[in-house]
Amino acid sequence: MNQREQVNEEAVASQKEADQEFKQFLFHAEKGECYACGKSLKTFSANKPCPHWLLRPKGVKKHHILKILERDGYHRSVAFLRWFANFQAKSRNINDLKEEGDTKAFFHWICCFEHRKWTFKCAEGDMAGHEGTKHGHYPHYHVEMRLNGKIFVKFNDLHVPFTDEDMFWFKANSDQDFPVKQGFGVHGAGMQDAMNVEPEELIKNMRKGTEDEEERAVYQVTSFISSEEGISCDVVADAIDASKESGKTIAFHLEQSGLAPKVMISPANTVPEKSERTNPRKKS
Repeated sequence: MNQREQVNEEAVASQKEADQEFKQFLFHAEKGECYACGKSLKTFSANKPCPHWLLRPKGVKKHHILKILERDGYHRSVAFLRWFANFQAKSRNINDLKEEGDTKAFFHWICCFEHRKWTFKCAEGDMAGHEGTKHGHYPHYHVEMRLNGKIFVKFNDLHVPFTDEDMFWFKANSDQDFPVKQGFGVHGAGMQDAMNVEPEELIKNMRKGTEDEEERAVYQVTSFISSEEGISCDVVADAIDASKESGKTIAFHLEQSGLAPKVMISPANTVPEKSERTNPRKKS
């Protein structure tokens, strides 16, 4: 077995392990428990650090958040949070769209779970490290945490260092010849993965949900139709009626009727906006 085959085999085994771990996560999350420690997500014991501290149970302070981020590293910590975000609403609670926010940053994204919002950002200067400074002279990132809309952790409160494992995966991801890449998988997928699906496949498989489900929708679909010969109102009305009956989109039924609508698929309005860092010295 050559090195590439060995790495691929290890990747398959790792995915199976991740799937099994996610099943355990769901089992406990549905009961309001942490799969890592088995206790309620509301519990906090200062002498027993646990990833669910990132959810900020009562008693957790900023330095406790930093302790977990430093101990578990960026990739492991955010994977934990992305699982909770998707546990509440698949993909739409994670805005990692590349064209939004700071497009020059190494990464900049936000995820939500219930009343909590976390924004993670690493600018080019953060990855390089700020030479000559007391804080952040090493590769690091920043995090903002909001609770019920109010800031609990500000971007400039913490300069969180990357672990050796984090730096290894960043290097591997940038190496085109490296056979395995570090991602968050299907269980931690966000809006970028959702928008990478072929539009034709989305229209074909997308279904309209109930009013409650539409509030958690991932996509917003807008259809435009035009014809030099004119468009029959009956055809449009039939497409609308068929959509109500089948649950499929109006665009799908317009295509079935022989029309070729132009369809614009965009993230749903409920997808959270990324928070931006501000100059701490700037006064309003």
